[in-house]
Amino acid sequence: MKPYSEAEYAAQASLVPVTICVPVYNGEPYLRECLDSIAAQTFRDFIVLVIDNASTDGTAALCASYDDARFFYLRNEINIGSGPNHNRALDLARSEFVKLFSADDVLFPDTLALQVSALQRHPNASLVTSDCIVTGPKLEPLKEARYLAGPLTGDEAVQSCVRLIDNKIGGPSNTLLRRSAVGAQRIDTSYKWLADLEFHCRVLTHGDYLNTGKPGFYYRRHSATDSEVGCPPDIRERDELAFIQQYARSPMPRLRFEARRLKRRFA
Repeated sequence: MKPYSEAEYAAQASLVPVTICVPVYNGEPYLRECLDSIAAQTFRDFIVLVIDNASTDGTAALCASYDDARFFYLRNEINIGSGPNHNRALDLARSEFVKLFSADDVLFPDTLALQVSALQRHPNASLVTSDCIVTGPKLEPLKEARYLAGPLTGDEAVQSCVRLIDNKIGGPSNTLLRRSAVGAQRIDTSYKWLADLEFHCRVLTHGDYLNTGKPGFYYRRHSATDSEVGCPPDIRERDELAFIQQYARSPMPRLRFEARRLKRRFA
């Protein structure tokens, strides 16, 4: 894997339609599987930028030994936090399409081909998502997670999530983004549980929503994931309420939220 050089990275990014950014912190246990799954894509015209958030394990050594000329490695001098590290990835993305991919997930071989094709066939779409297979730490399948079927207008997708008070678009690993639709928008780090959803909702103000209609990756759940470590029930409720206040157009989502909160507390 090449050490990050701004000039070389920018030159290579200008030649390919996709940049895949892999933010990582102490990802050694799962990172090689993640990188191998990206390298094995049937769609080959991409570069990868791994942004190491000052890992203290063997992440740096693993990346140094990874032999693929399409992969670049950049290390933060200090840990800047998960949200800011994802935003740094967006700052550095240069290609027409951008994929943020979690360092513990595993991409299916045809996912990038399907997502690139979808955005190329629908120039008014700002993102395309995919369903996923939720697994345990050893990739043992637990369930299939399905998201909104497309195509939808961006507003239809956003309001569906508001009504359900749920992320039915997916996280970073689900989506491929049109960089022109992302623009200067970045992840709002005041959110924790619904940061991905809120970011995608803003991207969807600039175009339509698509879904490939099939699982695109293994979403690995384990004890060190951000959602497990940093999102206890009170944080989840706080984010849900903030999301409703920001996007709801009627009192119904707030009433549904309060009913759910009471049910959880008195169950």
